[in-house]
Amino acid sequence: MDPRLAAEWAEIAGPELASLARPIRIVQQGRVQALELSVKSGAAATRLRYAQDALLGRIRQKLGLPRLSKITFREGADASRWNSRRMAAPKPDTQAPRGKEEPKSESLRSALDAMQKALVDK
Repeated sequence: MDPRLAAEWAEIAGPELASLARPIRIVQQGRVQALELSVKSGAAATRLRYAQDALLGRIRQKLGLPRLSKITFREGADASRWNSRRMAAPKPDTQAPRGKEEPKSESLRSALDAMQKALVDK
């Protein structure tokens, strides 16, 4: 981590953004550099994504990092709680198909047969 970034984070990011995240490190990714931020939540990461261009511009100007062009996010210490928020996989339907499904599949079969006949005839 660049110590200047850590020391001047509140000034560079501004009070609103500085309260949502803190810088962790600057990572080299090929020819570019990425700033890794620790965020409080996914909502904070979204807010920072909207301000990303302006924030990167201020950091490049203040610290002289011309190759800094990306921000990556890491949720704070509670990152494991996101696993519990994932949607459960849908349960398979155990009921037998009802009578109304049969005509749809028959009409689909007849439509496919008609289309195949038309293609063969041409």
